[in-house]
Amino acid sequence: MNKKNNDVKEENKKKYKYDYIEKRNKNKVGIMKNLALVSQVALIFLTSLFVCLGIGYFLDKLIGTNLVFKIIFLLIGVLTGGTSVYKVIMKNIE
Repeated sequence: MNKKNNDVKEENKKKYKYDYIEKRNKNKVGIMKNLALVSQVALIFLTSLFVCLGIGYFLDKLIGTNLVFKIIFLLIGVLTGGTSVYKVIMKNIE
């Protein structure tokens, strides 16, 4: 009887240990997914912002204006980056 109790206790310890390891690994996976999402959001926003700003800079230089196209395309970059980030976040929430 005592031997059975010890075996049951050992099994419970192993089960608890494996459950703890499994939960810990799930937490690490969740953290890595969140870090990947943050990186993706930052890259999407900055890429759209700098591409539009570059187009504005090129047009200002080509036409000879000072800041007109830079400001217009900067606003376009912020809007497109914001909508792209929103779409990515909404897709990952589901």
